[in-house]
Amino acid sequence: MGISKISNESLTNKYGYGATWSDSVPLSTVNYSRAYDPFLVADNSVYPAKLFAAWRDIKYGCLSIVGCGILGRISNDDGGSFEQEQRFDERPAGLQPSIAVKGKMMAVAWSDDLPDKGILMRMSTDNGKNWCSPYEVVSDTSGNPFIAISHRSIHVAWEQCIGCPGPQGKWKIFYRRGEILPTGIVESDNTPSQIELLQNYPNPFNPKTTLSFVIGHSSLVTVKIYNLYGQEVAMLVNKQMEAGEHSVEWNAEKFPSGMYFYRLSVTNEYNQAKTQVKKMILMK
Repeated sequence: MGISKISNESLTNKYGYGATWSDSVPLSTVNYSRAYDPFLVADNSVYPAKLFAAWRDIKYGCLSIVGCGILGRISNDDGGSFEQEQRFDERPAGLQPSIAVKGKMMAVAWSDDLPDKGILMRMSTDNGKNWCSPYEVVSDTSGNPFIAISHRSIHVAWEQCIGCPGPQGKWKIFYRRGEILPTGIVESDNTPSQIELLQNYPNPFNPKTTLSFVIGHSSLVTVKIYNLYGQEVAMLVNKQMEAGEHSVEWNAEKFPSGMYFYRLSVTNEYNQAKTQVKKMILMK
């Protein structure tokens, strides 16, 4: 059975397809000669819809034959207009980007094309106004990433060659999930009372900061540090402590700049727990 062909003109006239397309507008900077590998996503859960576009661009140079800067623009009015261009990489060696948007959360990921290659990501929780520093989600791979955001998690899938270089190398698909920690206070019902997690000082900090908290009774106390993707990066306290105000210092000398979360968990003798979470910024 053959496939019938319909001309563009008949589609437009009969069905109206394409009749209301806008004029073409440039998203990348006009004065630079090469921008490629565009990626575009939309969030229809808000009105008007939010759009996020990203691409690879030579505007800030290229550190390898194909690895260049990762740029993007955001629209908050269903594509009616776009905000100023943003740069996401810190070294222009990125390959084709992948982006995701859900509500106020936005994320962009790309594969780095330098010898210490890996998959880098940046994330914003305030409509793209502020972004965390680039994080390496996956190391030692040049495969292109694809990302998505759900209610409390960010998801990354990528291709990676196992056993490469060499004739026995095989390409496989891998996946990671990161939990997005809340920025406010999270408390459980029927849990110990009279605990308070204070804001760290100084904040922002480099590289040391002091975390203080108050507990109302003798309890098992843990204080943990998490990165933006919900990964635990440090355990500062894990012991029985008496009632009163306590403090602990975190030296983040070996950690990259960006947003972190610190969580206080207090458990009483009945195994009931209460937790509080706050955010802090390491700025080097």
